[in-house]
Amino acid sequence: MSLLAPRSSLVPRSTTAAPSASRQAPPGQRALRVLTANLALTFMILWGQCDWRWGGLLFLWLNLLLYSLSPRRRSVFFSGFLVSFFLLLLSQATLERVFHYSSSRAEPAALPTTVTILLVGLAASAAGYFLAGLPGMPRYVAAARSSSQRGRAAVIRARSWAAQALHDRAHVRSASLAVIVLSFPISTFWLVSTIARTGISGYLSLYTTDYIDQNSGILNLLGEYSSDFAFIAYLIYLATMPSRNEMILPTSLLAVIKSLYLMVGVRREFTVFAIIVVCYVVLRNRIDPGKGWFTRRTALTASLSAAALMLLFTAMESLRGNGSSSSIVEFLYNQGVSVRVIDNVVVFGDRLPEQFYLAYFAHYGLVGRLLGLPSLQGNSFERAEIGGSLSHSLSRIALGDHAYLTGVSTGTSYLAEGYVQYGMAGVLGLALVVGAVLRYVDGLASTSYISNSLRMLMLPSLIWLPRGPAADFIGVLVAPTTIMALATIVGVVWISRGMETLRSRRQIGYRPRRRLLRQRGRTA
Repeated sequence: MSLLAPRSSLVPRSTTAAPSASRQAPPGQRALRVLTANLALTFMILWGQCDWRWGGLLFLWLNLLLYSLSPRRRSVFFSGFLVSFFLLLLSQATLERVFHYSSSRAEPAALPTTVTILLVGLAASAAGYFLAGLPGMPRYVAAARSSSQRGRAAVIRARSWAAQALHDRAHVRSASLAVIVLSFPISTFWLVSTIARTGISGYLSLYTTDYIDQNSGILNLLGEYSSDFAFIAYLIYLATMPSRNEMILPTSLLAVIKSLYLMVGVRREFTVFAIIVVCYVVLRNRIDPGKGWFTRRTALTASLSAAALMLLFTAMESLRGNGSSSSIVEFLYNQGVSVRVIDNVVVFGDRLPEQFYLAYFAHYGLVGRLLGLPSLQGNSFERAEIGGSLSHSLSRIALGDHAYLTGVSTGTSYLAEGYVQYGMAGVLGLALVVGAVLRYVDGLASTSYISNSLRMLMLPSLIWLPRGPAADFIGVLVAPTTIMALATIVGVVWISRGMETLRSRRQIGYRPRRRLLRQRGRTA
């Protein structure tokens, strides 16, 4: 690419945003939609005779979601987090309190202390998100003013930097795609063989020490790592801001891998993948309007896919023995089981082993090896006592030894871990940090693929925080699979650059300096 390329090829014109702006609803119409949504929620709360604290929590969640979905906002991944927050923490108690859904559980979900934890956690996450955006405003305004006052030399340097960045980004994109394609057959074979051994109904055996000991060979390890490699490479691929057509192949390959995880009985992999893809498409549509990222056909396809997935997940619940395949409402009810993790923490918190639960990532992988901690896998008494995992420690106490050893788990939640460690102060501080990190992740842009890669690597753990460890978005950055996948991508980029350099030198007739000096010495 020439450094003096036309300005339109490097800097998007302001007219590109016109089509998107023309489709935006006027302020009065948007206000009417917000008012209608709040009135509908008010009617449901009054009709269901819901208590005012849970009603206030629902109002807070609804208005945060409406704000984040505003066309003028770029808080797309924050919207994904809010959707996950409702499905995993609020859906069960909402069905009970608003719609009077009756389940087989003896006690209703969400104790009074749990409701307070949810209110503080949601409000603090939103506060951290908004506060993290305040320091960036002056810098943004200053950058906008300085860009309008650039001289010709500054413009040329900016174009040169942009051309080099595009060139490097293309190398990284190609390397990431190569890793995805090479990892696909290995991970697919491993998942298919796992399905053949366990099936959906026997997925709990995956978490027992017996299964892990019997399947700890090199082939099983290679298959598991290949699956992680493919997903990490896919996140890096998205960080390079590919075009819509360039996303089709890697997204299709990852969809196959994540669908096989569903057949194993693991929902997390596909759920997080689907939320990330949808949020990414919406965000790219706002960054690059008019590029066909989000059309009516896309919206129709997404709606039909969501309905099909709902039916598939409901059938999975039946196969796993957690519900009926004929009740989608029961499926939604079962997804909100994470609220009972907080209930269990409130009830059994004084019986938990004394551990630092906010640094679970330090007990495994590279960090655990450096700290000299034992490598613990599966559900075992030792892991429940010294493994640093709230999920394992709480599961043994709340479910009993027998159920825990057979692979059953209560799971965990970032709010539960904050409450166990420091009480309400821990919930407040942790939620503020999570909100600030979500703000950083929502800063995905076309400027730097390096910072974009950091954002995308943290995103899956952030989306799953309502049902995942609090510091998992930090642990993923130092996980062995992440480091090895990134090293592989860097190695492929280095090789491709070297080959490109050799080709360019041959085209211009370049010869090394030492060879020329030897020839001159012979002639002399």
